[in-house]
Amino acid sequence: MGFLRLLAAGRTAVLDGFFSGLTYFGSELAFMAAALLFAQPFFVAQKATPAIVQQGAAYLRICGGLSFGLFLEVIFERLLQAT
Repeated sequence: MGFLRLLAAGRTAVLDGFFSGLTYFGSELAFMAAALLFAQPFFVAQKATPAIVQQGAAYLRICGGLSFGLFLEVIFERLLQAT
């Protein structure tokens, strides 16, 4: 019922913030997938030693996988600013 009132009143700021959050969430998923899938091939392409490949890929997977919280913080901040 509250959602319909927002649409009827013409206040779309909440919807804009919500759809902006969805877009940002989609880009975060793409970034995380790229970090998880392409970390190993990136270091192999650099012709690094096996130890550097293993440790570098692990580092990129940690940074890419755990960046989820940072992206969520930005999404919720934008949603809060839109209201």
